[in-house]
Amino acid sequence: MLPEEKESKNKQVLIIVIVAIVLVLGFVGFKPVENWLQVQREKRFSQDILELQNLVINQKDYTAALAKAETMVKKYPKRVEAWHWKGIAEFQLGKFDEAKSSFQKALAIDPKFQPAKNYLDLLSSGAVIINQNTKKLTQAEFENLLGVSFDKNALTFREAIILPPGPKIKEFINAAYASPKGVKETVKYLKSVILQGPGEKLTVQESETNTIFTKEISEKKIAYTLNIIPAAKGSSVLISYSLSE
Repeated sequence: MLPEEKESKNKQVLIIVIVAIVLVLGFVGFKPVENWLQVQREKRFSQDILELQNLVINQKDYTAALAKAETMVKKYPKRVEAWHWKGIAEFQLGKFDEAKSSFQKALAIDPKFQPAKNYLDLLSSGAVIINQNTKKLTQAEFENLLGVSFDKNALTFREAIILPPGPKIKEFINAAYASPKGVKETVKYLKSVILQGPGEKLTVQESETNTIFTKEISEKKIAYTLNIIPAAKGSSVLISYSLSE
């Protein structure tokens, strides 16, 4: 082999080796980059959903919440929480057909998402709902229905609102509490209390933005769901209680 040919062949081998190294490094490095991008997407979604929840729960600005939710379902069309909170904003504004559609889309993504089921059951019952005519329960009255008693140092009662009943749902109540602790500690406390209370079929769903407990009391056809959400200080706890025929 002539020196020129040998040198040319060595260059070709070197080029092949370099290309192979670049490909390997690119393949190995792609996964960490993709993981990082996924973490950033989750952070953005978590921030957006917390802003939406704040508009609904704390500010009770349902018009602004709906505008935020409409942007979010375009940005995150496959996220069940975005459709669910859009439905809540529509429900509070009396846009019941739109709310029903949003809850159905949430359940199409996750058929086991109980909070959306609770609202959809109420809307599907044919009840005429007028938010201005809602009644309220005291903390003692509401907790008596659940068969539990929350520690005042662990949870601060905000309100419990009775929504008008329908043909299939005899009672539907939404309650709100505030916890000074973070989500993990609040979840741990609630789980200990709920497990001691009446009922069966306790299920827990966890995501980046909330933790959901669902429990049924079959002899009375009662179901209640606790949605624990991060707040600016501590956590917000939303409880939906339904009694069906």
